[in-house]
Amino acid sequence: MIDPNNEWAEQQLAKLHAQATTYPTQALLRAARQLVVAQDQRLDQLRGELDGRMWSPQKW
Repeated sequence: MIDPNNEWAEQQLAKLHAQATTYPTQALLRAARQLVVAQDQRLDQLRGELDGRMWSPQKW
């Protein structure tokens, strides 16, 4: 599940990357976009882990 804020940030970074004219700017924007995607994946994994821990029969 993609967080709406991360989705917006990813879209904006992709748009800026497409408009960038210099390699350093493009590289920075590409790295920032990859960071946003990785952060969203980590958040999704942590949500799943939290859900799994809450419903664990071992904790009942």
